Amino acid sequence: MKKKSTLLFLALIATSIMIAQTAPVLHFKFTNNLNDSSSNYFPTTAIGNVSYADSRSSEINGALVSTSGAVKLNANTGAYKVNFPFTFATWVKVNNLNTVNPLFTSEDDQASYSGIWVQILSDGTVAANVGNGGTPNVNGRKSAVTNSPVITQMGAWYQIVVIATSISNFTIYVNGVLAPSTLSGNANSLVYLNANANNVAKAGSYTKGSVNTYFFDGVIDEMALWSSEITGLELSYILQEGSTNYTGIEKMSNNSFSIYPNPASENVSVVLPSSFNTGNTSVKIYDVLGALVKEEVIASSQNTFSIADLSAGSYIIQLKNNSVVSNTSLQIK
Repeated sequence: MKKKSTLLFLALIATSIMIAQTAPVLHFKFTNNLNDSSSNYFPTTAIGNVSYADSRSSEINGALVSTSGAVKLNANTGAYKVNFPFTFATWVKVNNLNTVNPLFTSEDDQASYSGIWVQILSDGTVAANVGNGGTPNVNGRKSAVTNSPVITQMGAWYQIVVIATSISNFTIYVNGVLAPSTLSGNANSLVYLNANANNVAKAGSYTKGSVNTYFFDGVIDEMALWSSEITGLELSYILQEGSTNYTGIEKMSNNSFSIYPNPASENVSVVLPSSFNTGNTSVKIYDVLGALVKEEVIASSQNTFSIADLSAGSYIIQLKNNSVVSNTSLQIK
């Protein structure tokens, strides 16, 4: 007999809605272009010599080669100049670690530290920084740097996710795993200068605090910035799936699926919409904390699998077919 759970069902429903995904304020897909794919549609300009390579999913020209070229925004103000909390995510493939590899800056400035910026340091650690608008030294920034090198294999894809909720609270994930970090620097605020046309966002390059222009030596595949803290199942989806589209996950609407029995105790069956390709469909079950507890691959239009190993309580069952995702509640008794 399974032990009864006292988890709140309404909390489960509220959490499951989150998987529809918060829209980013800045989003580069880098699918053979430098466009901002967020709803803000910020105009962009190439820096240096821009080219493209296959993405991490082998999409032809689906990622930016930033060894000698990058992208910047043409506007020095806008929603991309986020304050706390914020979330940043990207996929990268590094060629070498001979110098600093810049990923993103929300406000580039040679004479000061301002805005936010994320970089891979020459020892393979990842640094997430904010500036207070002051001199480019330890007094002008607050930085979270991973305690050990996390980028260790050249030519391999890595996902980097940074969540900052305050000047003293940064969380860094690398390939879906929490990378402990240490804070340094004396800044106690996040400041934007908006001083001139150069105070813009850049992806794959910066001159922050330096007269030299740095480029990320490698390939960048998708990059997004949110003006919020991504949490719960939404964060789990990004970390575990890598997210094929940070802008949002398409809801199934008319392509709903059936699950029975519900509540269940030993087995559940999933019935797919007739339009679905069974070979590209998976089922995942999450607990209310967003932890993935079970995963199955759909082999036919009706698939039955055991949930006897799961404790009694409330869960979210997620069906994914290519980029289409739908969620519903599952009660195990």
